[in-house]
Amino acid sequence: MHNNKFSWFGIALIVFGALLLLIKTDILDIDFSQVIWAGVMVLGLGIVVQGFSRDKRGKVFWGTVLFLYSLYFFLHEFEFIEYYHHIFLPSSLIIFGIAFFMLFISNVREWALIIPSVFFIGIGGAFLLSEFGYVDCDEVWNTMWSYWPVLLIAVGLGILIKRRTPTQPPPPPATM
Repeated sequence: MHNNKFSWFGIALIVFGALLLLIKTDILDIDFSQVIWAGVMVLGLGIVVQGFSRDKRGKVFWGTVLFLYSLYFFLHEFEFIEYYHHIFLPSSLIIFGIAFFMLFISNVREWALIIPSVFFIGIGGAFLLSEFGYVDCDEVWNTMWSYWPVLLIAVGLGILIKRRTPTQPPPPPATM
């Protein structure tokens, strides 16, 4: 009995091996880390697509995280962005905010996912702006210290409204 499933893993191994062979024989003049981050980006994107097509939210979230981290390091390898250790945490907050937004896109009825998305993207963006000198770092910390209760209010409202929205009843059983 033959398995009719297409083996993406087998294709990936062939392409990866061919690229490594071309690099080792000096036919291609690229760095191995550029190839590996590109491969991980493709893997992350594949996981996201699989998550959307099979309605698996964990794959959507973690595939997005994998894709965006590998994009971050891929851009660093080609020197589009300079990697400084102090921008890694703000970038990570933005990455997780985008991942929560992708979860929202996978099921727009769960609008409460907008709250962590906006929170992570906003905090990460504010710290990234402070690292690049557009906003004073003390100003960011003082603003967060003053307005952190807004997060509690938003989460509380999200919980209350989520409980008040009716869920759809399960579909009736199929008759034969």
